[in-house]
Amino acid sequence: MTNQPTATLAQRLGAAANSAFAQQDAEAFRDIILNLEMEDIRSHRGIATTLNARGVTTPRGGLWHPTTVARLLRHLDLKRSNERLPVRRPDPFTPPLPPETQAPAGTRRRGRALRV
Repeated sequence: MTNQPTATLAQRLGAAANSAFAQQDAEAFRDIILNLEMEDIRSHRGIATTLNARGVTTPRGGLWHPTTVARLLRHLDLKRSNERLPVRRPDPFTPPLPPETQAPAGTRRRGRALRV
């Protein structure tokens, strides 16, 4: 039988130690992140791609991913939303396709051709 309060205390101490190590690891990357920001690289994906291209590894020696960057920024108190490119919408001035290139009315239904 385990002593529940002792186990809970040990878990909290372990979590606090892990958080302290993560904070130390994050501080090592502060200057790199700020330099990337000066180069106008601000999205999570952009930072991850640039760090991987430059051969910078994560504190555990792995590749960077957008989520890894988001966690790093959270530890550095540099939270920002993951900026996304605007959605490309069709140009409203593009003329419609000519009728001969479109399927005749009634020949398509829910992605399948009607059987005749």
